[in-house]
Amino acid sequence: MIDRRQHWETVYGNKAVDEVSWFQPHAAASLRLIEGCADKNAHIIDVGGGALVLVDGLLDAGYRNLTVLDLAEPALAASRARLGARAQSVRWIAADITRAGRALRRLARPRGVSFPDRSDRPCALCRKA
Repeated sequence: MIDRRQHWETVYGNKAVDEVSWFQPHAAASLRLIEGCADKNAHIIDVGGGALVLVDGLLDAGYRNLTVLDLAEPALAASRARLGARAQSVRWIAADITRAGRALRRLARPRGVSFPDRSDRPCALCRKA
């Protein structure tokens, strides 16, 4: 049985970003939702963001505390290449969210936010900074 990381790295190794079924040229709906509940200083983690374009829209809208976490390093590399110099203002984490507790704890945490003690439990946050 193929492991999850290998599966997604194979997908992004064999297909162009715009050839996957979930491709969208603009993440308009997601961006509207975020803009409706998070100010520009909010700490935002795009879980599974990989090669998707939400991070582009967030940067364009003035958000600066951005992290993209994805299992597939090739997907993250595609986003970094697409963003060019702007990629330096984003934190990139190649990890399995179901096992990413340690990686998430390394982030600068907004006041009052804590992560679970066990690194094998997924967590999700939605909180204004």
